[in-house]
Amino acid sequence: MHFHADLHGTSRFTGAIRPELDAAWESVVETNLILIDEQSMDALKEPKENATKLGDKYFAVVEVFHQLHCVDLIRKYIHRDNYPDYMAFQDPESTVLAHVDHCVDLIRQVIQCNGDVGLVVFDNMGPGNAPQPRFSNRHTCRDFGAIQKWVKDHSWEGH
Repeated sequence: MHFHADLHGTSRFTGAIRPELDAAWESVVETNLILIDEQSMDALKEPKENATKLGDKYFAVVEVFHQLHCVDLIRKYIHRDNYPDYMAFQDPESTVLAHVDHCVDLIRQVIQCNGDVGLVVFDNMGPGNAPQPRFSNRHTCRDFGAIQKWVKDHSWEGH
């Protein structure tokens, strides 16, 4: 996949706050709960004692959507004057800041865990031909649309 990440570039996910921007984010920030069976829960090697169950299945959220929620939360926090009714901002400021901190640290951990070793090359385009990073480049990615479809197909209908 070719990233479009030029410093002054445009994306449906960036720019001035507008309905289309929020719709773009809403299209990728899904928090659909899924139900996983005992075998899947065992494979996670996570404690099961307090895990929420429905019958013999456990509730879960696919992590990429939690991570995207965090990016969106930080985006909205930066522009919080435009989101006075956003539910996460109704909490006391200390709780809101704890949520933002949680998100920043989660994203740090995800970036370090994934360890993208792609290279950013430089062009002689700046003042005095100073090297300028070329942030739009190729990456090997998972099929996000397929992930969204899988989650939709496995979503708990009560959510």
